[in-house]
Amino acid sequence: MPVNMPQPPRGAGDLVRIGSGIDGLLDGDLEDYRRQICSFCEEALAGARERHSTRDEVNGWNTDFARSFRRELGSQGFLGRSWREPYGAGKSVLYDVVLADELEYHDAPAGVMLDSSILHTPHLLLEYAQPAVLDEAMPLFRSGEVSVALGYSEPEAGSDLASRATEALPLDRDGASEYRITGEKSYTSAAHCATQALIAAPINDERWTDKHEGITLFWVPMDRDGITVHSDRTVTGALHARMSLDGVRAMAGEVLGVPGSGWQIVTQGLRHERVIIGNPGLAEAELRDFLMLHRRGVVRSGDAVTALMIENEARSLSYTLAAASEAGEALPRDGSLAQVVKRESVRALQELRLDHSSPRCPDDVLSSSCTKGTAEWHWLRDLFYLFAAGGLDISRTVIAKDMLRQSERSHVA
Repeated sequence: MPVNMPQPPRGAGDLVRIGSGIDGLLDGDLEDYRRQICSFCEEALAGARERHSTRDEVNGWNTDFARSFRRELGSQGFLGRSWREPYGAGKSVLYDVVLADELEYHDAPAGVMLDSSILHTPHLLLEYAQPAVLDEAMPLFRSGEVSVALGYSEPEAGSDLASRATEALPLDRDGASEYRITGEKSYTSAAHCATQALIAAPINDERWTDKHEGITLFWVPMDRDGITVHSDRTVTGALHARMSLDGVRAMAGEVLGVPGSGWQIVTQGLRHERVIIGNPGLAEAELRDFLMLHRRGVVRSGDAVTALMIENEARSLSYTLAAASEAGEALPRDGSLAQVVKRESVRALQELRLDHSSPRCPDDVLSSSCTKGTAEWHWLRDLFYLFAAGGLDISRTVIAKDMLRQSERSHVA
């Protein structure tokens, strides 16, 4: 049995590498924020896998611990740094990327499949929700009390919202508009423990004929009558949630934006979401494990250099695009590109690592990851996320089409 080697602490010197291209983007406050989150994660997660892990959860953490961890993030003041005042601190989106980076690197409960409850949904609500919803929801978001299930994808539609079968039937009760939502939603991460759902459904109205028209976002509590949560096994053996909606009641005040604006809201929100999902934390963790093998003499120096180059590409693109997004320069395709590069980098690093170790190799041989599992299990889990996290083939298509349009415009000009 190989001798366990201690994991070196994640210090400031590890955060910016030569050639990463991000050293000018992170000021002292951001670096201090990163160090605080890093220290918190190292302390809160020390030995936690042995006490709080379960194979039934996609990311391996049991629900109670994941909930308490998110609340502790709130009590430590780590949530809401980039949210506009008075609901947050009104700082840069780079704070979201730093938070996501550290959570993924440390394999936190809100890590690999980033918790939309703290990094994505609050921004959508801040821009589009009714004041009454904001006043009730945002303090709960900041304290880590809200967990969100995203009801976008459907069994026969995947990430293509235009191919949906779910419908919202408009009603008029006592002079007030309300809706009844009926259909099925798949890939609804954490729906089994969510407090709220953000459901995308087209309103059944003859005014809208285009496949994207009429799609509307509804903010509803998960304990509302008509919502049933089911579970299916993934390739790793873990359970993943889906939802059945049977005449779920939604009030006019629970509509984000205006009726029929859901497609525009989601696509604009992807600009923020993709940049955050594109953070390099998971690639950094894979590189850390790979370099641990190198220190044990298992990996050749040339492969170690290749791994460093792969990780640096993901890191540089993520932070550069986050800074551009903050300046209003990044386009939605850029966020998609960051997500694709990040996921492809992770896959490349995983395949490099598998070339030098058995697929059944337990993580405690490396002593560099707090995750209990095998290299094969991690590979399968991340293969699942290639589909569950938005579909990289769809992202590639979006990028390719946009590049072709730009090329055509340049040629015409």
